[in-house]
Amino acid sequence: SQSSGSGSGGVSAPKGSSPTFTVTLSSAITGGSISTTCSGIAIPPLTCSVSGGPIAPGGSVSAVAVGGTADGYGYFFSAPGGNVTTTSNSSVSVQYNSPGTYSIDVQTVDQSAHCGDVTVETPIPSVSIGAAPSSVEYGNSSNISWSSQNATSCTATAGAGFSTGGGTSGSDGSDNLTTSETFTVVCTGPGGTGSDSVDVLVT
Repeated sequence: SQSSGSGSGGVSAPKGSSPTFTVTLSSAITGGSISTTCSGIAIPPLTCSVSGGPIAPGGSVSAVAVGGTADGYGYFFSAPGGNVTTTSNSSVSVQYNSPGTYSIDVQTVDQSAHCGDVTVETPIPSVSIGAAPSSVEYGNSSNISWSSQNATSCTATAGAGFSTGGGTSGSDGSDNLTTSETFTVVCTGPGGTGSDSVDVLVT
């Protein structure tokens, strides 16, 4: 016998639902037919999320995609400005080295989703100050040294005779001290202000 097939009922459906369709087989000899209803595979809507932000330069965030594909494969992540490392079939780690706001997106064959925006913060200046020696006899001086990171200028705000000249690192001698002193340096940069202090004891 011979048979031919024809379909009816449509095979498209909203994403996340199960499409159904009817298959009818007809016999060219007997003229009879048989029909059956089939169900397709439900493909859930594609979603994506980002975790780990905000971050400092050099830090990383994770993006995880869910749905949008029948077999768990075929995710294509886009993260302009970042260094992408695949951690699984549906997730990536993205490292950013420069301050700013960045976008992460994902696509499958026929769906796309925005995972989220990532903020890479401009770091606050870190400051360190020290005194050598930290204890002096009456009428003697101490050498005050300082250093900083992510700063554009530093200022001495406390301590007899202490001056930075605006430099972000260096050393300077104190006055001859007759009382114990606290020496403080304040540094500023694009990310804000940082400071540090050190005490010099007069004995």
